[in-house]
Amino acid sequence: MMSRNGVVKKQITGGHAFKRSFHLFAELGFDTSILYAAKDVTGIQTIEIPHSDYDGMNGLVKLLTDKGQITETSFPPVPPRDESGFLVKWFKRIIQFFRVLVQFSRKSREWKEKPRCESTIVCDWIFLSEEETQKTRQSAKKRGVSVNSHLLHSLNGAVRPYLEPSEKDNSTWIVPVSLYESFEEAKAPGIKTSIMEVNLADNDTAEIVHAKVKKEVDLQSYWGTIVAVLLNDFLSDNLNRKILASTVAKKKRVGTFSNLGRWCGKEEKGFVGWAVVPPVHPGQPLGVGAVEYNGALGVGMKWDPCLGMTKSDRETVKNSFKAYCVSEV
Repeated sequence: MMSRNGVVKKQITGGHAFKRSFHLFAELGFDTSILYAAKDVTGIQTIEIPHSDYDGMNGLVKLLTDKGQITETSFPPVPPRDESGFLVKWFKRIIQFFRVLVQFSRKSREWKEKPRCESTIVCDWIFLSEEETQKTRQSAKKRGVSVNSHLLHSLNGAVRPYLEPSEKDNSTWIVPVSLYESFEEAKAPGIKTSIMEVNLADNDTAEIVHAKVKKEVDLQSYWGTIVAVLLNDFLSDNLNRKILASTVAKKKRVGTFSNLGRWCGKEEKGFVGWAVVPPVHPGQPLGVGAVEYNGALGVGMKWDPCLGMTKSDRETVKNSFKAYCVSEV
């Protein structure tokens, strides 16, 4: 975006403040790793990138660039810039900050209590074929929703049997929002994403899920999170650690869902595709990420050991999610 004098306006995204928060979170012993999986005929190779240095988007750009694979990408839609005057713009952002505080105070449906069966974080990977990916896209199109909303709706349905029943509490998901405006921006390290909360009811259709996601984006609720981390950046490390440990790490949400969009790269014999998973912790115990590469969708699921999900439980969720994805209307 250009100013009147031709100087590029740099968008504030709170990158430094997010970076500091992730460093402090890591010092507390919590997971801050983004894990990528590259699958070929020989198996799955995983690559770990610290979230304090990269976000999911530019981390993938780095890996694809390093491997010489990337040829074309279609970023998830970037929220439009607010071209209001300075005071009006920041007044709206402060409103979103207080709205986020209200959202954060609400109770989400929680996972059913189960005894721990794993001592460490475990990851599962789902790689759909090009045909299954096409069915997923067709399913979303027939419902009149984005693939992103269709995947989130499918995920919410797949985990529902493992959540405590509740007539008043919705399932709260953390959804990252990319603020990159070009591929060139995504070549640099740093953090240029924020997050927003989306609350889903058991009977929400894919259309309702899509409307809820769109509403949060249109309201620019992700700015509430940016303002929060910018304010926290004025606090000492010790106070920040206490805030992170007593709030973010303990406030229960169902999990995080991140979609990195569609990517095209060099065709390599035997190469299947990419998948990704965001960090997890007891407050956001399930991390799910999606990437479509050369027409094939890869999905990762990262499970915090606090959930007590057995291998059989995880297989059930994976199979249900896949069935939801490719199901016809």
